[in-house]
Amino acid sequence: MNHPTCWKQFAIFSIFIFISVTGLFSTSGLAQGNEYDSLIQRLAQLEQRQAALEQENQSLRDRLASLESAGPAGSGSLPLQAAATAPAAPSEAPPQRVTFGAQIRFRPESRSNFTETNPVNNVVLQRVRLNARLRLSENLSGLVQLQDSRLWGQEASTASNEFNIDLHQAYFQLDQFLHPRLSLRLGRQEVSYGNQRLVGAFGWNNIGRSFDALKLTYAAPQWSSDFLFSRVADRRNSNRGDGSQDLIGLYTRIGPSASGIGLEPYVLYLRDGREIGGETAASLPEATRIVTLGFRHFAAFQSGFGYDMESAYQAGQRGPDTHRAAAVAASARYRFAARFSPEFGFEYDFATGDSDPQDGRSEEFHNLFPTNHLHYGYGDYMGWRNMQDFKPYFAFRPRANVRAEVSYHRLLLAEERGAWKNAGGKVLGFDPTGLLGTDLGHEIDLTLTFPLYEQVRMLAGYSVFLPGAFARGTQGSQASQFGYLQTLVTF
Repeated sequence: MNHPTCWKQFAIFSIFIFISVTGLFSTSGLAQGNEYDSLIQRLAQLEQRQAALEQENQSLRDRLASLESAGPAGSGSLPLQAAATAPAAPSEAPPQRVTFGAQIRFRPESRSNFTETNPVNNVVLQRVRLNARLRLSENLSGLVQLQDSRLWGQEASTASNEFNIDLHQAYFQLDQFLHPRLSLRLGRQEVSYGNQRLVGAFGWNNIGRSFDALKLTYAAPQWSSDFLFSRVADRRNSNRGDGSQDLIGLYTRIGPSASGIGLEPYVLYLRDGREIGGETAASLPEATRIVTLGFRHFAAFQSGFGYDMESAYQAGQRGPDTHRAAAVAASARYRFAARFSPEFGFEYDFATGDSDPQDGRSEEFHNLFPTNHLHYGYGDYMGWRNMQDFKPYFAFRPRANVRAEVSYHRLLLAEERGAWKNAGGKVLGFDPTGLLGTDLGHEIDLTLTFPLYEQVRMLAGYSVFLPGAFARGTQGSQASQFGYLQTLVTF
Protein backbone atom coordinates (compact mmCIF):
# COMPACT_ATOMS: atom_id res chain seq x y z
CA MET A 1 0.00 0.00 0.00
CA ASN A 2 1.16 3.52 -0.80
CA HIS A 3 0.96 5.43 2.55
CA PRO A 4 1.22 9.00 1.20
CA THR A 5 -1.80 8.43 -1.05
CA CYS A 6 -3.85 7.00 1.86
CA TRP A 7 -3.12 10.03 4.00
CA LYS A 8 -4.22 12.34 1.17
CA GLN A 9 -7.47 10.40 0.76
CA PHE A 10 -8.09 10.46 4.52
CA ALA A 11 -7.53 14.24 4.69
CA ILE A 12 -9.94 14.86 1.83
CA PHE A 13 -12.52 12.56 3.42
CA SER A 14 -12.19 14.40 6.78
CA ILE A 15 -12.67 17.78 5.10
CA PHE A 16 -15.77 16.42 3.38
CA ILE A 17 -17.24 15.26 6.73
CA PHE A 18 -16.42 18.55 8.36
CA ILE A 19 -18.09 20.48 5.58
CA SER A 20 -21.21 18.29 5.78
CA VAL A 21 -21.51 18.65 9.55
CA THR A 22 -21.02 22.42 9.37
CA GLY A 23 -23.75 22.68 6.75
CA LEU A 24 -26.24 20.77 8.97
CA PHE A 25 -25.84 23.16 11.88
CA SER A 26 -26.11 26.38 9.83
CA THR A 27 -29.01 28.69 11.03
CA SER A 28 -29.49 30.89 7.96
CA GLY A 29 -31.05 29.30 4.90
CA LEU A 30 -29.67 31.84 2.36
CA ALA A 31 -26.23 31.86 3.91
CA GLN A 32 -26.36 28.07 4.05
CA GLY A 33 -27.09 27.83 0.33
CA ASN A 34 -24.29 30.18 -0.70
CA GLU A 35 -21.77 28.48 1.55
CA TYR A 36 -22.89 25.08 0.28
CA ASP A 37 -22.21 26.09 -3.33
CA SER A 38 -18.79 27.41 -2.37
CA LEU A 39 -17.89 24.18 -0.59
CA ILE A 40 -18.98 22.13 -3.59
CA GLN A 41 -16.59 24.11 -5.81
CA ARG A 42 -13.74 23.65 -3.34
CA LEU A 43 -14.49 19.92 -3.18
CA ALA A 44 -14.28 19.67 -6.98
CA GLN A 45 -10.94 21.51 -6.92
CA LEU A 46 -9.60 19.12 -4.26
CA GLU A 47 -10.68 16.11 -6.31
CA GLN A 48 -8.84 17.49 -9.35
CA ARG A 49 -5.76 18.05 -7.19
CA GLN A 50 -5.99 14.48 -5.93
CA ALA A 51 -6.09 13.13 -9.53
CA ALA A 52 -3.04 15.25 -10.45
CA LEU A 53 -1.14 14.00 -7.39
CA GLU A 54 -1.97 10.37 -8.26
CA GLN A 55 -0.74 10.88 -11.84
CA GLU A 56 2.51 12.45 -10.57
CA ASN A 57 2.95 9.60 -8.11
CA GLN A 58 2.58 7.01 -10.90
CA SER A 59 5.14 8.89 -13.01
CA LEU A 60 7.61 8.77 -10.09
CA ARG A 61 7.06 5.01 -9.68
CA ASP A 62 7.74 4.45 -13.41
CA ARG A 63 10.92 6.52 -13.25
CA LEU A 64 12.11 4.62 -10.18
CA ALA A 65 11.56 1.29 -11.97
CA SER A 66 13.55 2.48 -15.00
CA LEU A 67 16.43 3.66 -12.78
CA GLU A 68 16.52 0.33 -10.97
CA SER A 69 16.80 -1.56 -14.26
CA ALA A 70 19.46 0.80 -15.68
CA GLY A 71 21.65 0.89 -12.58
CA PRO A 72 23.79 3.81 -11.40
CA ALA A 73 24.78 4.68 -14.99
CA GLY A 74 21.17 5.65 -15.84
CA SER A 75 19.93 9.23 -16.10
CA GLY A 76 19.04 10.96 -12.83
CA SER A 77 19.95 9.75 -9.33
CA LEU A 78 18.28 7.07 -7.21
CA PRO A 79 16.85 7.79 -3.75
CA LEU A 80 19.17 6.60 -1.01
CA GLN A 81 17.01 3.61 -0.06
CA ALA A 82 16.38 2.62 -3.69
CA ALA A 83 20.09 2.94 -4.52
CA ALA A 84 20.93 0.64 -1.64
CA THR A 85 18.62 -2.09 -2.91
CA ALA A 86 19.06 -1.59 -6.70
CA PRO A 87 21.05 -4.35 -8.48
CA ALA A 88 24.65 -3.49 -9.40
CA ALA A 89 25.29 -2.56 -13.00
CA PRO A 90 26.80 -5.42 -15.05
CA SER A 91 30.53 -4.94 -15.65
CA GLU A 92 31.59 -4.28 -19.26
CA ALA A 93 32.62 -7.50 -21.02
CA PRO A 94 36.35 -7.65 -21.71
CA PRO A 95 37.37 -7.75 -25.39
CA GLN A 96 37.44 -11.26 -26.83
CA ARG A 97 41.08 -12.29 -27.17
CA VAL A 98 40.59 -15.54 -29.09
CA THR A 99 38.13 -16.25 -31.89
CA PHE A 100 37.75 -19.64 -33.51
CA GLY A 101 36.81 -20.59 -37.04
CA ALA A 102 36.73 -23.58 -39.33
CA GLN A 103 36.56 -24.45 -43.01
CA ILE A 104 35.50 -27.76 -44.54
CA ARG A 105 35.93 -28.40 -48.25
CA PHE A 106 34.89 -31.42 -50.33
CA ARG A 107 35.69 -31.82 -54.01
CA PRO A 108 34.93 -34.95 -56.02
CA GLU A 109 36.90 -34.96 -59.26
CA SER A 110 36.80 -37.05 -62.42
CA ARG A 111 39.61 -36.91 -64.99
CA SER A 112 40.45 -38.89 -68.12
CA ASN A 113 43.89 -38.88 -69.75
CA PHE A 114 45.05 -38.82 -73.38
CA THR A 115 45.56 -42.54 -74.00
CA GLU A 116 43.39 -44.68 -76.25
CA THR A 117 42.04 -46.71 -73.34
CA ASN A 118 41.13 -43.36 -71.80
CA PRO A 119 40.81 -44.56 -68.18
CA VAL A 120 38.88 -42.33 -65.80
CA ASN A 121 40.37 -41.43 -62.43
CA ASN A 122 37.74 -40.58 -59.81
CA VAL A 123 38.79 -39.14 -56.45
CA VAL A 124 37.19 -37.26 -53.55
CA LEU A 125 39.38 -34.66 -51.90
CA GLN A 126 38.67 -33.44 -48.38
CA ARG A 127 40.32 -30.56 -46.54
CA VAL A 128 39.53 -29.33 -43.03
CA ARG A 129 41.07 -26.23 -41.52
CA LEU A 130 40.66 -25.15 -37.90
CA ASN A 131 41.98 -21.76 -36.89
CA ALA A 132 42.28 -19.61 -33.80
CA ARG A 133 42.84 -15.88 -34.19
CA LEU A 134 44.45 -14.15 -31.24
CA ARG A 135 44.27 -10.49 -30.26
CA LEU A 136 46.58 -10.08 -27.27
CA SER A 137 46.75 -6.29 -27.41
CA GLU A 138 46.04 -3.42 -29.75
CA ASN A 139 49.28 -4.07 -31.65
CA LEU A 140 49.89 -7.80 -31.12
CA SER A 141 47.84 -10.47 -32.90
CA GLY A 142 48.35 -13.94 -34.27
CA LEU A 143 46.90 -16.94 -36.06
CA VAL A 144 47.18 -20.69 -35.52
CA GLN A 145 45.67 -22.88 -38.25
CA LEU A 146 45.64 -26.67 -38.32
CA GLN A 147 44.86 -28.59 -41.49
CA ASP A 148 43.78 -32.13 -42.24
CA SER A 149 44.06 -33.07 -45.90
CA ARG A 150 43.16 -36.46 -47.33
CA LEU A 151 41.73 -38.42 -50.25
CA TRP A 152 38.76 -40.65 -49.60
CA GLY A 153 39.69 -44.30 -49.86
CA GLN A 154 43.46 -43.70 -49.73
CA GLU A 155 43.85 -44.73 -46.08
CA ALA A 156 44.37 -48.29 -44.98
CA SER A 157 41.19 -47.92 -42.92
CA THR A 158 38.99 -45.16 -41.60
CA ALA A 159 40.02 -46.41 -38.15
CA SER A 160 43.73 -45.96 -38.91
CA ASN A 161 45.81 -42.88 -38.18
CA GLU A 162 47.63 -41.69 -41.30
CA PHE A 163 49.03 -38.50 -39.69
CA ASN A 164 47.33 -36.20 -42.20
CA ILE A 165 47.09 -33.30 -39.72
CA ASP A 166 49.70 -30.58 -40.18
CA LEU A 167 50.37 -27.01 -39.11
CA HIS A 168 49.33 -24.88 -42.08
CA GLN A 169 49.82 -21.47 -40.47
CA ALA A 170 51.16 -20.23 -37.14
CA TYR A 171 52.41 -16.67 -36.86
CA PHE A 172 52.23 -13.54 -34.78
CA GLN A 173 51.96 -10.00 -36.09
CA LEU A 174 53.29 -6.93 -34.33
CA ASP A 175 51.92 -3.62 -35.62
CA GLN A 176 53.75 -0.32 -35.10
CA PHE A 177 57.01 -2.23 -34.95
CA LEU A 178 59.79 0.34 -34.41
CA HIS A 179 57.72 2.79 -36.49
CA PRO A 180 53.98 3.65 -36.58
CA ARG A 181 53.68 2.48 -40.22
CA LEU A 182 55.78 -0.68 -39.91
CA SER A 183 54.45 -4.15 -39.03
CA LEU A 184 56.22 -7.47 -38.51
CA ARG A 185 54.72 -10.88 -39.24
CA LEU A 186 56.83 -13.88 -38.21
CA GLY A 187 56.05 -17.58 -38.56
CA ARG A 188 54.41 -19.98 -40.99
CA GLN A 189 52.03 -18.02 -43.19
CA GLU A 190 50.34 -17.87 -46.56
CA VAL A 191 51.85 -15.34 -48.98
CA SER A 192 50.17 -14.09 -52.17
CA TYR A 193 51.18 -11.22 -54.41
CA GLY A 194 49.49 -9.70 -57.43
CA ASN A 195 47.63 -12.24 -59.54
CA GLN A 196 49.61 -15.05 -57.91
CA ARG A 197 51.44 -15.84 -61.16
CA LEU A 198 54.75 -16.02 -59.26
CA VAL A 199 53.86 -16.15 -55.55
CA GLY A 200 50.56 -17.57 -54.34
CA ALA A 201 48.92 -19.65 -51.63
CA PHE A 202 47.83 -22.30 -54.20
CA GLY A 203 44.45 -22.61 -52.51
CA TRP A 204 43.01 -24.82 -55.24
CA ASN A 205 45.36 -27.61 -54.20
CA ASN A 206 44.12 -29.91 -51.47
CA ILE A 207 47.11 -28.98 -49.30
CA GLY A 208 47.89 -25.45 -50.42
CA ARG A 209 51.12 -23.63 -49.77
CA SER A 210 52.53 -21.72 -46.82
CA PHE A 211 55.93 -20.17 -46.15
CA ASP A 212 58.08 -20.15 -43.03
CA ALA A 213 58.69 -16.45 -43.30
CA LEU A 214 59.56 -13.12 -41.82
CA LYS A 215 57.61 -10.31 -43.46
CA LEU A 216 58.05 -6.60 -42.81
CA THR A 217 55.33 -4.32 -44.20
CA TYR A 218 55.54 -0.55 -44.48
CA ALA A 219 52.12 0.95 -45.23
CA ALA A 220 51.77 4.60 -46.25
CA PRO A 221 48.56 6.25 -47.52
CA GLN A 222 49.66 6.18 -51.17
CA TRP A 223 51.93 3.12 -51.24
CA SER A 224 53.02 0.03 -49.33
CA SER A 225 55.97 -2.32 -49.49
CA ASP A 226 56.74 -5.83 -48.21
CA PHE A 227 60.14 -7.26 -47.46
CA LEU A 228 59.95 -11.06 -47.39
CA PHE A 229 62.46 -13.64 -46.23
CA SER A 230 61.01 -17.15 -46.43
CA ARG A 231 61.98 -20.79 -46.47
CA VAL A 232 59.84 -23.07 -48.58
CA ALA A 233 61.74 -26.35 -48.25
CA ASP A 234 64.35 -27.56 -45.80
CA ARG A 235 66.38 -30.40 -47.30
CA ARG A 236 69.49 -30.32 -45.14
CA ASN A 237 69.15 -34.04 -44.52
CA SER A 238 69.42 -34.90 -48.22
CA ASN A 239 73.22 -35.42 -47.99
CA ARG A 240 73.60 -33.28 -51.13
CA GLY A 241 74.77 -30.08 -49.51
CA ASP A 242 72.42 -27.46 -48.11
CA GLY A 243 69.32 -28.27 -50.11
CA SER A 244 67.11 -25.64 -48.53
CA GLN A 245 64.87 -23.60 -50.81
CA ASP A 246 64.54 -19.90 -49.95
CA LEU A 247 62.57 -17.04 -51.46
CA ILE A 248 63.62 -13.47 -50.63
CA GLY A 249 61.84 -10.49 -52.09
CA LEU A 250 60.71 -6.90 -52.06
CA TYR A 251 57.17 -6.33 -53.36
CA THR A 252 55.76 -2.79 -53.57
CA ARG A 253 52.35 -1.41 -54.43
CA ILE A 254 52.05 2.20 -55.60
CA GLY A 255 48.54 3.56 -55.24
CA PRO A 256 45.95 3.58 -52.43
CA SER A 257 44.96 0.11 -51.28
CA ALA A 258 41.27 0.81 -51.92
CA SER A 259 41.90 2.13 -55.41
CA GLY A 260 41.25 0.11 -58.54
CA ILE A 261 44.43 1.42 -60.17
CA GLY A 262 47.92 0.45 -59.11
CA LEU A 263 51.50 -0.32 -60.06
CA GLU A 264 53.38 -3.17 -58.41
CA PRO A 265 57.14 -3.37 -59.01
CA TYR A 266 58.98 -6.28 -57.41
CA VAL A 267 62.28 -8.11 -57.13
CA LEU A 268 62.35 -11.78 -56.08
CA TYR A 269 65.41 -13.91 -55.37
CA LEU A 270 65.20 -17.72 -55.44
CA ARG A 271 67.93 -19.78 -53.88
CA ASP A 272 67.48 -23.53 -54.26
CA GLY A 273 70.32 -25.38 -52.58
CA ARG A 274 69.49 -28.70 -54.21
CA GLU A 275 72.33 -29.28 -56.63
CA ILE A 276 71.33 -30.19 -60.18
CA GLY A 277 73.29 -31.01 -63.31
CA GLY A 278 73.53 -28.78 -66.35
CA GLU A 279 72.78 -29.23 -70.02
CA THR A 280 76.35 -30.23 -70.88
CA ALA A 281 77.95 -33.46 -69.68
CA ALA A 282 81.09 -31.68 -68.49
CA SER A 283 79.25 -29.46 -66.00
CA LEU A 284 79.20 -30.30 -62.30
CA PRO A 285 76.00 -30.12 -60.22
CA GLU A 286 75.36 -26.75 -58.58
CA ALA A 287 72.63 -24.92 -56.71
CA THR A 288 70.11 -22.61 -58.42
CA ARG A 289 70.14 -18.85 -57.90
CA ILE A 290 67.64 -16.78 -59.91
CA VAL A 291 66.69 -13.09 -59.61
CA THR A 292 63.31 -12.02 -61.01
CA LEU A 293 62.66 -8.34 -61.78
CA GLY A 294 59.14 -7.40 -62.77
CA PHE A 295 56.12 -5.17 -62.45
CA ARG A 296 52.36 -5.41 -62.65
CA HIS A 297 50.06 -2.58 -63.69
CA PHE A 298 46.28 -2.84 -63.39
CA ALA A 299 43.21 -0.65 -63.54
CA ALA A 300 39.47 -1.08 -63.12
CA PHE A 301 37.21 1.81 -64.13
CA GLN A 302 33.60 2.58 -63.21
CA SER A 303 32.69 2.39 -66.88
CA GLY A 304 33.21 -1.38 -66.71
CA PHE A 305 36.53 -1.49 -68.52
CA GLY A 306 39.60 -2.94 -66.85
CA TYR A 307 43.01 -4.29 -67.73
CA ASP A 308 45.95 -6.10 -66.13
CA MET A 309 49.52 -6.31 -67.41
CA GLU A 310 52.57 -8.05 -65.96
CA SER A 311 56.12 -8.44 -67.24
CA ALA A 312 59.09 -10.20 -65.64
CA TYR A 313 62.75 -10.79 -66.52
CA GLN A 314 65.06 -13.37 -64.90
CA ALA A 315 68.83 -13.68 -64.61
CA GLY A 316 71.15 -15.92 -62.63
CA GLN A 317 72.24 -19.55 -62.53
CA ARG A 318 70.08 -22.63 -62.94
CA GLY A 319 72.47 -25.21 -61.61
CA PRO A 320 75.71 -24.71 -63.55
CA ASP A 321 73.88 -23.16 -66.53
CA THR A 322 73.54 -19.45 -67.13
CA HIS A 323 69.90 -18.46 -66.80
CA ARG A 324 68.15 -15.74 -68.84
CA ALA A 325 64.37 -15.77 -69.32
CA ALA A 326 61.31 -13.52 -69.58
CA ALA A 327 57.51 -13.65 -69.38
CA VAL A 328 54.56 -11.40 -70.24
CA ALA A 329 50.86 -11.49 -69.38
CA ALA A 330 48.16 -9.03 -70.49
CA SER A 331 44.39 -9.07 -70.14
CA ALA A 332 41.49 -6.70 -70.78
CA ARG A 333 37.79 -7.00 -70.08
CA TYR A 334 34.58 -5.01 -70.30
CA ARG A 335 31.56 -5.54 -68.06
CA PHE A 336 28.28 -4.11 -69.31
CA ALA A 337 25.90 -2.35 -66.94
CA ALA A 338 22.95 -4.38 -68.14
CA ARG A 339 20.84 -7.27 -66.98
CA PHE A 340 22.94 -10.33 -66.02
CA SER A 341 26.10 -8.12 -66.07
CA PRO A 342 27.60 -9.67 -69.23
CA GLU A 343 31.39 -9.54 -69.37
CA PHE A 344 33.75 -10.10 -72.28
CA GLY A 345 37.50 -10.43 -71.90
CA PHE A 346 40.71 -11.51 -73.56
CA GLU A 347 44.05 -12.60 -72.10
CA TYR A 348 47.44 -13.35 -73.63
CA ASP A 349 50.23 -15.13 -71.75
CA PHE A 350 53.78 -15.80 -72.88
CA ALA A 351 56.90 -17.28 -71.27
CA THR A 352 60.21 -18.14 -72.88
CA GLY A 353 61.41 -21.70 -73.35
CA ASP A 354 64.78 -23.32 -73.93
CA SER A 355 65.62 -23.11 -77.64
CA ASP A 356 68.60 -25.48 -77.35
CA PRO A 357 68.59 -28.03 -74.52
CA GLN A 358 72.30 -28.81 -74.93
CA ASP A 359 74.06 -25.42 -75.12
CA GLY A 360 74.54 -24.82 -71.39
CA ARG A 361 72.19 -21.84 -71.33
CA SER A 362 68.89 -22.00 -69.47
CA GLU A 363 66.15 -19.98 -71.18
CA GLU A 364 62.97 -21.49 -69.72
CA PHE A 365 61.14 -19.03 -67.46
CA HIS A 366 60.85 -20.22 -63.85
CA ASN A 367 57.41 -19.39 -62.46
CA LEU A 368 58.54 -19.79 -58.80
CA PHE A 369 55.60 -20.61 -56.47
CA PRO A 370 52.39 -19.72 -58.32
CA THR A 371 48.68 -20.44 -58.27
CA ASN A 372 48.48 -21.39 -61.94
CA HIS A 373 44.95 -22.76 -61.74
CA LEU A 374 43.57 -19.25 -62.09
CA HIS A 375 45.13 -18.49 -65.45
CA TYR A 376 46.11 -21.11 -68.06
CA GLY A 377 43.18 -23.51 -68.06
CA TYR A 378 41.45 -25.30 -65.20
CA GLY A 379 42.73 -28.61 -66.51
CA ASP A 380 46.16 -27.54 -65.16
CA TYR A 381 48.09 -28.83 -68.17
CA MET A 382 50.10 -25.63 -68.58
CA GLY A 383 52.47 -23.57 -66.43
CA TRP A 384 53.91 -20.08 -67.08
CA ARG A 385 56.99 -21.50 -68.82
CA ASN A 386 57.72 -22.20 -72.49
CA MET A 387 54.20 -21.33 -73.49
CA GLN A 388 51.72 -19.12 -75.29
CA ASP A 389 48.07 -18.91 -74.36
CA PHE A 390 45.36 -16.98 -76.23
CA LYS A 391 42.27 -16.82 -74.02
CA PRO A 392 38.94 -15.16 -74.88
CA TYR A 393 36.15 -15.60 -72.34
CA PHE A 394 32.56 -14.64 -71.61
CA ALA A 395 30.92 -14.42 -68.18
CA PHE A 396 27.55 -13.35 -66.83
CA ARG A 397 25.57 -13.29 -63.58
CA PRO A 398 22.07 -14.75 -63.74
CA ARG A 399 21.74 -13.55 -60.14
CA ALA A 400 23.79 -11.11 -58.08
CA ASN A 401 25.71 -13.86 -56.26
CA VAL A 402 25.89 -16.38 -59.11
CA ARG A 403 28.61 -16.27 -61.78
CA ALA A 404 28.92 -18.42 -64.90
CA GLU A 405 31.91 -18.35 -67.26
CA VAL A 406 32.98 -20.05 -70.47
CA SER A 407 36.59 -19.62 -71.63
CA TYR A 408 38.69 -20.91 -74.50
CA HIS A 409 42.46 -21.47 -74.46
CA ARG A 410 44.64 -21.81 -77.55
CA LEU A 411 47.81 -23.37 -76.15
CA LEU A 412 51.19 -23.36 -77.89
CA LEU A 413 54.81 -23.91 -76.94
CA ALA A 414 57.14 -20.93 -77.29
CA GLU A 415 60.03 -23.22 -78.33
CA GLU A 416 59.44 -26.55 -80.10
CA ARG A 417 62.63 -28.04 -78.64
CA GLY A 418 61.70 -27.02 -75.12
CA ALA A 419 59.79 -29.11 -72.59
CA TRP A 420 56.02 -29.00 -72.01
CA LYS A 421 55.43 -28.68 -68.26
CA ASN A 422 52.24 -28.53 -66.26
CA ALA A 423 51.28 -26.21 -63.42
CA GLY A 424 53.49 -28.05 -60.93
CA GLY A 425 56.54 -28.12 -63.20
CA LYS A 426 56.19 -31.79 -64.16
CA VAL A 427 57.38 -32.61 -67.68
CA LEU A 428 54.42 -33.77 -69.79
CA GLY A 429 56.23 -33.85 -73.13
CA PHE A 430 59.67 -33.25 -74.63
CA ASP A 431 60.89 -33.41 -78.22
CA PRO A 432 64.55 -32.33 -78.52
CA THR A 433 64.31 -32.68 -82.31
CA GLY A 434 61.55 -30.10 -82.63
CA LEU A 435 59.73 -32.18 -85.26
CA LEU A 436 56.43 -32.20 -83.37
CA GLY A 437 56.15 -28.43 -83.59
CA THR A 438 54.56 -26.16 -80.99
CA ASP A 439 50.83 -27.03 -81.20
CA LEU A 440 49.72 -28.23 -77.76
CA GLY A 441 45.99 -28.02 -78.32
CA HIS A 442 42.76 -26.36 -77.24
CA GLU A 443 41.02 -26.23 -73.88
CA ILE A 444 37.45 -25.19 -73.08
CA ASP A 445 36.45 -24.42 -69.49
CA LEU A 446 32.97 -24.04 -68.04
CA THR A 447 32.55 -22.87 -64.44
CA LEU A 448 29.60 -21.97 -62.24
CA THR A 449 29.95 -20.37 -58.81
CA PHE A 450 26.95 -19.97 -56.51
CA PRO A 451 26.00 -20.03 -52.80
CA LEU A 452 23.87 -22.86 -51.50
CA TYR A 453 23.35 -21.19 -48.11
CA GLU A 454 24.89 -18.17 -46.43
CA GLN A 455 27.99 -20.12 -45.33
CA VAL A 456 28.03 -22.75 -48.08
CA ARG A 457 29.50 -21.97 -51.50
CA MET A 458 29.52 -24.25 -54.50
CA LEU A 459 31.86 -24.39 -57.49
CA ALA A 460 31.04 -26.64 -60.44
CA GLY A 461 33.30 -26.98 -63.44
CA TYR A 462 33.97 -28.96 -66.57
CA SER A 463 37.07 -28.77 -68.81
CA VAL A 464 37.99 -30.57 -72.01
CA PHE A 465 41.50 -30.54 -73.54
CA LEU A 466 41.74 -31.36 -77.24
CA PRO A 467 45.37 -32.32 -77.98
CA GLY A 468 47.33 -30.76 -80.81
CA ALA A 469 50.26 -32.30 -82.71
CA PHE A 470 52.77 -31.95 -79.87
CA ALA A 471 50.38 -33.31 -77.23
CA ARG A 472 49.31 -36.19 -79.48
CA GLY A 473 52.94 -37.13 -80.10
CA THR A 474 53.92 -37.08 -76.41
CA GLN A 475 50.72 -37.95 -74.51
CA GLY A 476 48.07 -39.43 -76.76
CA SER A 477 45.35 -38.55 -79.21
CA GLN A 478 42.27 -38.73 -76.99
CA ALA A 479 40.61 -35.70 -75.48
CA SER A 480 41.17 -35.29 -71.74
CA GLN A 481 38.10 -34.38 -69.69
CA PHE A 482 38.02 -32.98 -66.18
CA GLY A 483 34.94 -32.40 -64.04
CA TYR A 484 34.49 -31.40 -60.39
CA LEU A 485 31.96 -30.17 -57.84
CA GLN A 486 33.40 -28.32 -54.89
CA THR A 487 31.56 -27.55 -51.65
CA LEU A 488 33.07 -25.05 -49.24
CA VAL A 489 31.57 -24.61 -45.76
CA THR A 490 32.89 -21.79 -43.55
CA PHE A 491 32.15 -21.42 -39.85
